[in-house]
Amino acid sequence: MKKLILIRLSLFTLSFSVLSCQEFLDEKPEKYLTVPTSLKDLQAIMNHRNLFFQNSSTPEVLADNYYLEQNVWLATTETGGKFFYTWEPNVQSERSWNGLYKNMVYYPNVVLDQLSNFKESSENKLLYNTIRGEALFYRAFGFYQLAQLYCKPYSETAKTDLGIPLRTTAAIETPSVRATVQETYDKIIDDLVLALDLLPQKSDFPTKPNKAAVYGLLSRCYLTMRDYENAGRFANLCLELHSELIDYNTVKTNPTPFKRFNKETIYYSYCSNTLTVLHSPRARIDTLLYQSYSDKDLRKKLFFKAMTGANVGNFEFSGCYDSEYFPNGVFIGITTGEMYLNRAECYAREGKKDLALADLNTLMKKRWDNTVPYPTISAGTADEALEKILIERRKELVYRGIRWSDLRRFNLEGRNINLERNVNGQKYLLTPDDPRWVLLIPDDAINRSEMPQNPRDQ
Repeated sequence: MKKLILIRLSLFTLSFSVLSCQEFLDEKPEKYLTVPTSLKDLQAIMNHRNLFFQNSSTPEVLADNYYLEQNVWLATTETGGKFFYTWEPNVQSERSWNGLYKNMVYYPNVVLDQLSNFKESSENKLLYNTIRGEALFYRAFGFYQLAQLYCKPYSETAKTDLGIPLRTTAAIETPSVRATVQETYDKIIDDLVLALDLLPQKSDFPTKPNKAAVYGLLSRCYLTMRDYENAGRFANLCLELHSELIDYNTVKTNPTPFKRFNKETIYYSYCSNTLTVLHSPRARIDTLLYQSYSDKDLRKKLFFKAMTGANVGNFEFSGCYDSEYFPNGVFIGITTGEMYLNRAECYAREGKKDLALADLNTLMKKRWDNTVPYPTISAGTADEALEKILIERRKELVYRGIRWSDLRRFNLEGRNINLERNVNGQKYLLTPDDPRWVLLIPDDAINRSEMPQNPRDQ
């Protein structure tokens, strides 16, 4: 068996570098690297920025929060951004597939494999458990992101639908085999449940997962599965540990509105490798979405910025939850705002109208201009409350990488949402039953593993 891939550790910078793999799955390394020799070495791997920084922005590119002008689209040379924008049936990109497997799956697997070489003791138990819990959390987050792109949405056919390869070891020789969608989500949940008992209640930095982060990711995962009972339960457990909201009346637009690691951030995770079609001044916020915000809704001025020059009259996104560094960026971390919306939606679906509206109003009061009275949101029925919650969910979670997953689950519930792009005189339409809601796996991964490819209409 080949040796483990080389890992060079720098304990002073708490970072490391790994031999670059152009094709992560099933590729044999050409060089050999040093095996970690201490738990501190493994902790240094878990401190690597790629684990919370190198996520996929592709779900946001595919979704409907923005649009491109014809000249911008024609000038775009980045294949993934350009052709994912129009949902081209045969477009592939190794960027998300390889990036997520390398950063979010492979690195944690190296650590989990190597942990077996260290004996847990009373002296090292806390560090040992934290390292293991972090690795399980990061891997689960990686699997979750991959499932949103390369699997059908979770449904009654999950036991037979094709899932992703569940790589649980760093051994390159282990073949890649596609699990089912059911097995994929079961593994995500199993990893998170294990992590829950291992991680501390609080962590030193929001880039490090803790119990609240695990509860939050479980809530997001169960919501994607349309298991609203569990999604609400875990959102509630998350909020019991971390419930602070930012009063947007205290936020200044200059120089940037939202600081890194603000008090709503339960877990910080960002797409540093964002596809350029989402960058300023290319992407323009969907006009109807922008117009849906009341002028007294402070998100309208904090999330968006008026464009200038040839783009005057349009708006770009500038409200990333790390906008002091990345105003146009895609933040996919877990926040209290998301958890209030998750719990509100689940309450409404359970018929608990008053509880649902209480959560919604708790959030919205913090978003409303306090120079005028807050118009308390009311509803006559739980179904009416649900519709209002889903409207605010769209407006609150713009550029969070969540809309794509929401659209997929909404269409399973019969909402019949069509996406449309108009480019270069041609209309592109994505209908609810279209197989392009699931991306193609890169051919290199298919050819090396002989896994089945996701289908396309002929």
